[in-house]
Amino acid sequence: MITKPYFHYILILLSCASCTKRRIPTDAELNRLLGPVKTVVITYENKQGQLDTTRVHNPIEMRFDHKGNITNEISYFEGEIDHEFRWHYSPKGLASRKEYFNDGRLKEVSVFEHEVSENNIKKRREVLVGSPIKETIETTFDNRLIRVEYFADQTITKEEQYVFDDEMRLVSEEWRSFTKRVNPTPRGKEQYEYDREGILSRQTTFGLDGKIVGIASPKLLKFDSHGNCTEELVGANTIKRMTFSYYKD
Repeated sequence: MITKPYFHYILILLSCASCTKRRIPTDAELNRLLGPVKTVVITYENKQGQLDTTRVHNPIEMRFDHKGNITNEISYFEGEIDHEFRWHYSPKGLASRKEYFNDGRLKEVSVFEHEVSENNIKKRREVLVGSPIKETIETTFDNRLIRVEYFADQTITKEEQYVFDDEMRLVSEEWRSFTKRVNPTPRGKEQYEYDREGILSRQTTFGLDGKIVGIASPKLLKFDSHGNCTEELVGANTIKRMTFSYYKD
């Protein structure tokens, strides 16, 4: 989900002129959501049905438009808005993202520039308004999404890569950061496998040395008619609940 930290992986872009054209993944697909999702609300409860108050930003609500673009991400605490992100779109695509404090005051604004090639390669440049140290280039092509974050002097600070299969299911992600502007940290990586019904069945986590540090089978308990997980056991005593609403097909 979008609340995950933005690390970034850089990739040498090969020409896609001879590649089979594939669809660019949507924001909903980046969050492993299926179907025409309109909203999803995420909460955490213990097995006795009580709200897990140790998670200070729960619940979280995400909203999407008809095309799968994210429009809002709202974090609540004790029934009140804790903070909110709002994405704004123009006819050419994403135009800006604004972050608000819990009292509604504007905290931060990012603006975006777009370029889409004939070979289904999308490039998006993000600039944090008023900040001299943040610029993000996002490139999407051939079922891959790559983000690279730069300082003002064009040195890389973070990298991330997402890879999807032909069904637009997330199959791997890699990340690393450049803490000293010189040498990057080793890459972290996770791979995902799915069963015949398209349900996530196995998650493999690799350490910074490239060795496997964990293999898990997510404990997915309940699903809705679109195939989205509505209950998942994420700890010995914690259940993650997701409540969905959908656009009409």
